[in-house]
Amino acid sequence: MFGDIRDLTLEARIDIGFINDRSWWREAPARFSEHALEIAGHSVMGEWERDYMRTLAERLLQRRNRLRGRVRDGHFSRLHRIA
Repeated sequence: MFGDIRDLTLEARIDIGFINDRSWWREAPARFSEHALEIAGHSVMGEWERDYMRTLAERLLQRRNRLRGRVRDGHFSRLHRIA
């Protein structure tokens, strides 16, 4: 379908029972535990990802704060004429 690694991802999702109907996925019950998140019986996130996700969140917040500082200092308004 895609001609790259996405084909393997799609095959794996089909093999484990994921369906393409996203509305079903959004309505599916989520089960949270101390160590994992499962949606419709499928593991979505596990404890082993905790440090990775924490690092991503910290970097996102750092970037957001830098952007806020630039907007506050007028940097972006000068470049993009934001009122």
